[in-house]
Amino acid sequence: MKKLILLLLIFFTLSIDSFAQFCNATVVDNGVITPTATTQTTSVVSAGRNYWSFTATAGCTYTFSTCLNSTLDTYLRLYSGVGGTEILANDDACGVQSTITWLCPTSGIYSLLLTRYNTITLNDCANLNANAAVSYSVSCPASCVDPANGGTTVSLVPLACPSQNITLSLTGASSGLGINYQWESSTDNINYIEKEIA
Repeated sequence: MKKLILLLLIFFTLSIDSFAQFCNATVVDNGVITPTATTQTTSVVSAGRNYWSFTATAGCTYTFSTCLNSTLDTYLRLYSGVGGTEILANDDACGVQSTITWLCPTSGIYSLLLTRYNTITLNDCANLNANAAVSYSVSCPASCVDPANGGTTVSLVPLACPSQNITLSLTGASSGLGINYQWESSTDNINYIEKEIA
């Protein structure tokens, strides 16, 4: 008898865990999406509770939206893994449509669930009953160059006089967001003085 109770308890626990994903509902897997800097839109779906999975990169900001993609009262949820822990949810960001903007803290697999808010039953995980789609994009900060390369100073004049103006340029230097260069001069290659750029 104890074994039967233990077995039923284990089965009940596993059953709860298996349905705890995606708001305890049956869902439709619409495959993998690959967010890019260019806004894309999923295929139109019109029934069920629909999810898409994607790989996210730490430090990048992801945007998912049903705005202008449906007349339904949509509800979006973002999960770790495929239906793991709910991270964010949104309803009514733009009229009755939804938007999630999220800064990814850890690279990995995530999933997005699209459902409908049923105003009669107050169910925010209802099946879709009309056309809807999700637009999505990602914005990642410019990658840093570590260590930064100062490059080589180039002059068309091989030997300049003290009062002569010359033009200097830089080749082979690192460039990117947040990298700035300051021209300096030295008569002894030990002590440097910042130069103003004309």
